[in-house]
Amino acid sequence: MLIREAQISDAVGLAKVTVDSWNTTYLDIVPSEFLASLSYEKNTLVWRERLSDSKSTWSYYVAEVENRKIIGFAGGGTDRNGNSVYTAELGFIYLLMLGL
Repeated sequence: MLIREAQISDAVGLAKVTVDSWNTTYLDIVPSEFLASLSYEKNTLVWRERLSDSKSTWSYYVAEVENRKIIGFAGGGTDRNGNSVYTAELGFIYLLMLGL
């Protein structure tokens, strides 16, 4: 497994992990209509925008296995709550279950 900084070219893989993990993790928590509305295409656009935002203070890292298949990612950066005690925050971690 390789952990590396995400690149714009990773947007499709990041979208797949996002949508697939929401559909497995939140199956009985989030309304099924919302989960059905998630799409790889829309999420790919979101990731392309995030990764190309030169003003962002956040960083994103992917976990990939053979053939550059992304199986997870994490993102974090400047504390969004303005708490002077913390300079940064881990915003999210998404992982696919092996075999998905």
